[in-house]
Amino acid sequence: MLGMRPLIWLFIVLAPNGAWGATPSVRVNFSSDSRNGPLDVSNLNRQFRLSQISEQVLGRLDNLGGHYFVESGVTLTHPDYSSVTLVDATGKSRLLSGDVRGTVEPTAEVTAGYAKGSHSVQVGWRGALTDTPFASQLLRATVAESFFAQTTTLGLSLAYLGQAQPDSFFLDKDFLLKLRPNRVHAYEANVSWDQTLTENWKGRLQAGVSQRVEERPLGLSLIARQRVALGDRLFAGLDGIYAEEPGGDLKNERGYFQQFGVTASISAEPIYDFLVTVSYGVLWERERDPRDLSHVQVAADSYALALAFPFQNLEAQTSGRYVVTNTGIKSVSLTGSLLWKL
Repeated sequence: MLGMRPLIWLFIVLAPNGAWGATPSVRVNFSSDSRNGPLDVSNLNRQFRLSQISEQVLGRLDNLGGHYFVESGVTLTHPDYSSVTLVDATGKSRLLSGDVRGTVEPTAEVTAGYAKGSHSVQVGWRGALTDTPFASQLLRATVAESFFAQTTTLGLSLAYLGQAQPDSFFLDKDFLLKLRPNRVHAYEANVSWDQTLTENWKGRLQAGVSQRVEERPLGLSLIARQRVALGDRLFAGLDGIYAEEPGGDLKNERGYFQQFGVTASISAEPIYDFLVTVSYGVLWERERDPRDLSHVQVAADSYALALAFPFQNLEAQTSGRYVVTNTGIKSVSLTGSLLWKL
């Protein structure tokens, strides 16, 4: 985090506290992800191990002109390419880590928005600041409109992603080496419906369509979320997800994917404003390939614990997640966030 401190202090000095009624804040995020297990479900003896860390600082100005906000920041990612394998035109493999010189990959992001009454709009951009193996540029726009005393909200979000990829070949179903695209363009659109059903019960339904044009066929998704207050200090949640690629051209060695899962959570507030959330989820992923009639299914159990607590002008959050699959892949992720309202 030493490299992030100058950015934090720079925002504090430059933030126009009070200008146009603006309310400045700074958020610092940290995440760590460690995974290990079989590299391929068809060969459980090929093992991998990776660990990745990222640090982020975001500066935000709310209430600009009464209805606008702007947020910008920088993320420093320490990638782990030790298990990423590239294949050349002769079929020979090598590790991507041998081609990468840098140990830190910086990205920047900017988001601006407007909210007044029942209307809200926001647009954002995130992109790599250096030439990295998987450098990307993301554009996103979201519009939401509320009705019936804001008990119903309809939303639309659109996103475009352009991502680079290192040159690498793959062996197709006809045992021919083919070059993977070194540039991928992806599109995503989601429609959401948020509904306050009763004083203690809220729900969300979201439908989406997405595609990585050069790699995957069109994908469809449906997400349902429910939140219920069981008392003044006890809350429950239930989330369901279904996603699939119903058909289309298969552009690489992978078949059609299908996912479905459910997550249940309980949140308690043992002390005022101190929130503890425990959750458990299970996710099934199926891959079928009509070209060779293969069918593979992987199931994952997910356990998570999250804490949130305020300190006057500070708000802190931390969470941990442990995921294990029936093929032996294990993942441990830790996140932390500190919000300072200036």
